[in-house]
Amino acid sequence: MSINTRRSNRVGEGKQLLAPKRPSTAYHLFMKEHYDNVAKNNRGLQPLHRTEIMVIIGKMWKALSAEEKKCYEDAVADRWKKYREIFAEYEKNRGLLYHP
Repeated sequence: MSINTRRSNRVGEGKQLLAPKRPSTAYHLFMKEHYDNVAKNNRGLQPLHRTEIMVIIGKMWKALSAEEKKCYEDAVADRWKKYREIFAEYEKNRGLLYHP
């Protein structure tokens, strides 16, 4: 089978609507909030590499108290609640309705 034949079989595959994406974690929200600030404020002679920035953010996350983490966890809980509602609707309609 040639490559062109395979591609012609896949034409209709892209039209199926995707399931809603799962919400991110509390750590991921924290990371998104602090990434630019850490990258900007920790420059030496050269900018930090992504992995170095992530190590710093990971240490910051571990240093947070449970109370400080709670605001991120609450935000994730709200997103999960909305996700479950949207996913239930998606399952009910078997993906026939588009959901951004």
